[in-house]
Amino acid sequence: MVLLGVALHYFIAFSFTIFYFAISGYLPVFKKNIFLSAIIYGVFIYVVMNVIVFSLCNVHISHRTIIGIIRNSAILMVCVAFPIVYSKKIYDSRS
Repeated sequence: MVLLGVALHYFIAFSFTIFYFAISGYLPVFKKNIFLSAIIYGVFIYVVMNVIVFSLCNVHISHRTIIGIIRNSAILMVCVAFPIVYSKKIYDSRS
């Protein structure tokens, strides 16, 4: 069961990475500022995970506070979205 959880975690993270690499060429805001891109993409990841993924997994969050939403969004921005955005910038500069 642990291996399934790890595999799903990496699948979801890799899917968000592939999605960003695919859409970043079409949206000019993602080319201008990596910090703004990380903020926008972090919020997008938060919304997708909370609205789609958690509901499909029957995960029920009893109460959400504004502090919790901001904290969780900030974690996704710093730990997930910014590395993806920065990796794309490095990839584009080498191409």
